[in-house]
Amino acid sequence: PEFEQAMNDTPVGEISEPVRTQFGWHIVLVEDRRQQDMTSEALRNKAADFLHKRKYQEELDAWLQQIRDEAFVDIK
Repeated sequence: PEFEQAMNDTPVGEISEPVRTQFGWHIVLVEDRRQQDMTSEALRNKAADFLHKRKYQEELDAWLQQIRDEAFVDIK
């Protein structure tokens, strides 16, 4: 949290004050800010989430169709 706070509080192009974390002391130079996290791990997580949601929706649709097919409705 300390490192992330220093990173977020430091303006672009500026150097932060020294920050102490559990790993030691750090100085942060903020060169630019990303609007989105596009690291490979973030992209992999996003793809996995998309596939999970799609599979869930397919299973839900199949289950609902099965329920409809098995339902008995008597209209008089």
